[in-house]
Amino acid sequence: MKSIEFEICLKEPCLLVKGEVLLFIYVNDILVMSKTKQACEKLRDLLKSEIKIKEHGKPTYILGVRVKFVKNGISLSQRQYIEEIVRTFFFHIGKQIYT
Repeated sequence: MKSIEFEICLKEPCLLVKGEVLLFIYVNDILVMSKTKQACEKLRDLLKSEIKIKEHGKPTYILGVRVKFVKNGISLSQRQYIEEIVRTFFFHIGKQIYT
């Protein structure tokens, strides 16, 4: 990614930035985000010319976060993860912790 001029974010090393394009990298998964579809497509075409990639479309769940695309942006939620923690660690209480 450095060879195509992406810079590593100092506070989050899994985030690479080039102009308006953000790359979130986790092991062998890359989540590409940009304000424009054209920027994402340009990067996709560049990556395809260098490596074999598999596209999965818009994400719905990534790294424990539910992703929903809404009218004016993106909604992120960790509800499922939180519910798993509550079930795991507070099950012995026998009371409903949340509604």
